Amino acid sequence: MERIKGLNTIRMSALLLIIIYHFFPKFLKAGFLGVDMLLVLSGFLMTRSIFTEIQKTGDFDYKNYFKKRFFRIFPTLFLMIGITLIISLFSNPDFLVDIDKQIAATLGFVTNWYEILSGGSYEAQFIDHLFLHTWYLSIEVFFYVLWAFVFIGLIKFNQKKIKSGEEKRNLKIFVHVKNQILVISFFIALIGIILMTVGIIKKQNIAYLYFSNLTRSYPLFIGSFIDCLFHNKKQFVRIAASYNHANFKKILLRNTIIGFVIILILTFTLSYEKPFTYYLGILMTSILTCILIYYALLEHAAEKIHMLESSEQKFNAHFNKISYSLYLFHWPLFVLAKQSLPIFASVLIAIIASYFLALFATYIWEPAWQGKLNIHWLKTMNQKKYLLSSSIGVFLIIVIVTLSKAPWLSSMQEALLRNSLMQSKDAANNIIVKAEEQEHDAEERAFQESIKGATIYGDSVMVGPRDYLQEIIPDSDVDAEGYRTLNEVYDLIKEKEDANDLREFVIIAMGTNSSFQDNKNADAQNAEEIIAKLPAKHRLIFITPYDGRGDASWGSWQYRDYLLTLEDKYDFVTVGDWFDVAQKNPQFYEGTDLVHFYGNQDAYEAYGKLILDTIERAKERPAKPE
Repeated sequence: MERIKGLNTIRMSALLLIIIYHFFPKFLKAGFLGVDMLLVLSGFLMTRSIFTEIQKTGDFDYKNYFKKRFFRIFPTLFLMIGITLIISLFSNPDFLVDIDKQIAATLGFVTNWYEILSGGSYEAQFIDHLFLHTWYLSIEVFFYVLWAFVFIGLIKFNQKKIKSGEEKRNLKIFVHVKNQILVISFFIALIGIILMTVGIIKKQNIAYLYFSNLTRSYPLFIGSFIDCLFHNKKQFVRIAASYNHANFKKILLRNTIIGFVIILILTFTLSYEKPFTYYLGILMTSILTCILIYYALLEHAAEKIHMLESSEQKFNAHFNKISYSLYLFHWPLFVLAKQSLPIFASVLIAIIASYFLALFATYIWEPAWQGKLNIHWLKTMNQKKYLLSSSIGVFLIIVIVTLSKAPWLSSMQEALLRNSLMQSKDAANNIIVKAEEQEHDAEERAFQESIKGATIYGDSVMVGPRDYLQEIIPDSDVDAEGYRTLNEVYDLIKEKEDANDLREFVIIAMGTNSSFQDNKNADAQNAEEIIAKLPAKHRLIFITPYDGRGDASWGSWQYRDYLLTLEDKYDFVTVGDWFDVAQKNPQFYEGTDLVHFYGNQDAYEAYGKLILDTIERAKERPAKPE
């Protein structure tokens, strides 16, 4: 297939957006739109490659097609997984939890569905999945396989329809298949757009909308549709010839820059959680990419007519050649590095290491797998068989060693389990105490004693410091549980009240699972219900949440803003602002998911001090009147 140099600029720009987003998600909040640029480009190029073959031969060599895809995808993928696993053995053991499932999902090209089922994303994980980024590869491979079978079926159908003796048979087959692919591409893309829109309207899980083949594949089919429209080079030659040299260069440069600038604006203004991203953001990016492809084709056709110098620089061509390998390596290396290093140092290491590994993979590893490596000692043997067998053997050894070291539970899961057991033990002890008090017929005295101290409710953030809080807060009862939301709290308070076990200070430290972004009234309504139904003679304390992954558009951040208004509205409500403390002490979250601070004693002490100080302030305010 004829190489269109201007397309390399699109690929390079898209990959840079993705990498910057992975490194600095707060800076380039929608850099993941670069994925959609790549998908459109992949759909365009794959369809164009097959059409070129059909145009020449009237047929499609699917065996060679799958062979090329295999040697393009698998060698570097194996290499990336192997190197990542070796490094992970010396890093945080949490990375190895469910690593067998992650490897299987990656090699089976179903990482996208694995992430959907596990609730993962780049922005919502306690510990980053090392192969999360291969979800993009899953989308592409699905398209490669599907499109191959669609083309095979259409070609067979049209070969039977058009007799072998007919004049210009190959051309007729090509035209028929092209028209059929145009219609199929259009309707599949349309269905994808509709499913994405309906999903947002019905507030489906964003992880599903983001990762699913059904909703995220449509840019590939848009790319295919565009090739059906733009496959004829003659139309671009005619258009280019209609402009004089000076005007053509201006128009080309201006429109290309405008396209890139609009995409860049979208990456800065949209985000993972914004509905507009899914309503129009992805679609707009896909359409703009089509426009950029159009001008790349126009430039390509006009190079000889207007004697244009190629826009492709040597670096651009080099970057394009190593882009696949660079994409595969950068994410796991960055994730592993940032566990023990500052962000900028992690970025630097990831860039340098990824680049050199990409060079090795592109110029040595992949050619060796294809039997094209010009090394004397390898010429004496079958390079493909030797490398295939030895690589698989080494890979299996690495996987076995890794699995033997992999823990069953992450540190967070262990903390949640341990916390659940401790809370069950505390509950049992409380039952025994209550039974003894009832035996002595001292219900009134029991109530008076129980109302002292603090009943504390928290989510997974509080699981880590739970034991520490119970030690430093006199007569405290700490109830922390992962994935807890605010709408559960009133029932928990009611249970304590019915058992005469609700302490004087009721402290609620939750909000990282806030639903503010989906329903801005839900958490406020839940909080207002708790305030309204809080029993008399009690004081209510809210601790603001902190989520370092987000910004002002995130639910937890908006929930914090709401909480800060409550002290002025209610005399018996006091608010402790952990958000403010956390922002001023970023070291509490080094090497974490920017939400939990498990194991950081300094963070525990700061968290405990905030709660104690807030209790002291609450003492100066009245309890809820009867």
